[in-house]
Amino acid sequence: GPISPRNTANSLVSGIVFNPVTDEMFVGQLFAAVRARFGRLDILVNNAGIAPFGPIEEMPVDRFRAATKWDPLHWDGATASAMAWDDWRRGQITEFVRKARKEVRKRLPQGKLSAAVLCWGDRAYLTAYQDWRSWLADGDVDFVALMNYSMETKLFSQMTRSAMAFAGPRQVWVGLGPYLLEKREPIFSGQIEDTLKQLRENQKGGIGFFSYDSLLLMKNLVQIMKKEMASE
Repeated sequence: GPISPRNTANSLVSGIVFNPVTDEMFVGQLFAAVRARFGRLDILVNNAGIAPFGPIEEMPVDRFRAATKWDPLHWDGATASAMAWDDWRRGQITEFVRKARKEVRKRLPQGKLSAAVLCWGDRAYLTAYQDWRSWLADGDVDFVALMNYSMETKLFSQMTRSAMAFAGPRQVWVGLGPYLLEKREPIFSGQIEDTLKQLRENQKGGIGFFSYDSLLLMKNLVQIMKKEMASE
């Protein structure tokens, strides 16, 4: 179950804390606990997205009704109404990201804020309500971590290149999915090579892997990394 704010410092011993990020008191106390225990926070990865499941009548819509005077439970069939509902939900995510940015600046002036995002910019915008291209442009996040998990080499490369086109220097960290490629090491090696090449050509940020468990199963990961980095 959720860990209460008063137990936050103790639960940091294990490195895992469970609690809704919508609880602003908890978020504030979590920052304080991290600072008290470790002295600083090097990086905050903000996986800001939403994927609601279940009937719409079970979702909280009171704030939307109050803001728009429209009831999404009784859709009038108009495209404009559907877009208003999507825009509002997208705005909620952006508002959360900006609140996180504000807290980082207040509590950790040298801290960096990132967001793990869908690598398809349009899909992220339309279905996960992650307007990460605007977050980068407006300075709401310092960089994004692309969840570019794919077994298809050409698609992987295209998604990386497309994301970099919207970002400034060091604003993109490309996330690879070794969990998909445990038995496809030539593909994984090729993705690392392609990523390193694009990062250097475009002066972007870095590279990441998901997930830790998968990395443990790839015994020769270090050798693959050394080989590809040496060739660059």
